[in-house]
Amino acid sequence: MSEPILSLRDLNVRFPMLGRTVEAVSGCSLELNEGEMLGVVGESGSGKSITALAAIGLVPPPGEVSGDIRVAGQALASLDEKQLRRMRGSKVAMIFQNPMTALSPFFTIGRQMTDIVRLHRDGRDRDIRQIALSTLARVGLPDPELQFSKWPHQLSGGQMQRVMIAIGLACNPRVLIADEPTTALDVTIQAQIVLLLRRLVEEEGLSVLFISHDLGLVSAVCDRVAVMYAGSVVETGPAEEVFRAPRHPYTRRLLQSVEGLLTRKGKLETMPGKVPDLAAPPPGCRFHPRCDRADSRCASVRPEMETHDLVRTACHHPLATPDVGMSGG
Repeated sequence: MSEPILSLRDLNVRFPMLGRTVEAVSGCSLELNEGEMLGVVGESGSGKSITALAAIGLVPPPGEVSGDIRVAGQALASLDEKQLRRMRGSKVAMIFQNPMTALSPFFTIGRQMTDIVRLHRDGRDRDIRQIALSTLARVGLPDPELQFSKWPHQLSGGQMQRVMIAIGLACNPRVLIADEPTTALDVTIQAQIVLLLRRLVEEEGLSVLFISHDLGLVSAVCDRVAVMYAGSVVETGPAEEVFRAPRHPYTRRLLQSVEGLLTRKGKLETMPGKVPDLAAPPPGCRFHPRCDRADSRCASVRPEMETHDLVRTACHHPLATPDVGMSGG
């Protein structure tokens, strides 16, 4: 099997603060293969966005990052700041959840796109302009010449998100990290954006790390899924298999909490408790205070990832016969 295009191994991100240290990510490992779409899901505060920022070398200070991060086989730790800037855009790019704040209101779409291209490519102004125009067409924006001359406030939310994707793709990166790219959009536009990303994966071989809280979207468009809880991955595998037959109690609870996913009793279930304070995380399995299968071992020993059929799960007592699931596709 070929080397993953993006690999995070034993990733830790700490934020030292006044009298306390927040362990935002702890022992997180995941892999994104070439030409696939990997969904990363979990509650707010589970570490999804910080993991994405670490993968591109953008954790803000005073964050401290450790672990092995590799993009196309190259370790981020071996790169200086100039080399990191060169890598961003040319090998890995990121799009954020709110294009209204990610795009500058002071420059036209064309100016913002050509500035990005110039950072990574040499060429005449005419050639750089053509790259920007062809990338706008690539993401399905009609009349690229017209969009090129517009200001961000003249675009709809869906058009701005397409522009953000175009900016990310302008230098032909091998990996695109999409951090909640549909949060600020209505449902119909959400579908258009995720289908665009899926098309780029299938037709162009792009590798996409798709971070979302929307389990329905992830189950429909992602090849594999990684479930995060309190800073680490607790379950990973083919999306269809994980959603059909979750092995980890947290994944099961997450699925049961999805609106419209009813139990056999006809009642919508909620997950008890809340994500732990990562400045003082519980010992052992971090999910054990909320888990109905926990015992003394769970409260003292952190579980390692183990393989169950096609799924890898970090749990001392994985579900043998899951009682909830949702189909992908």
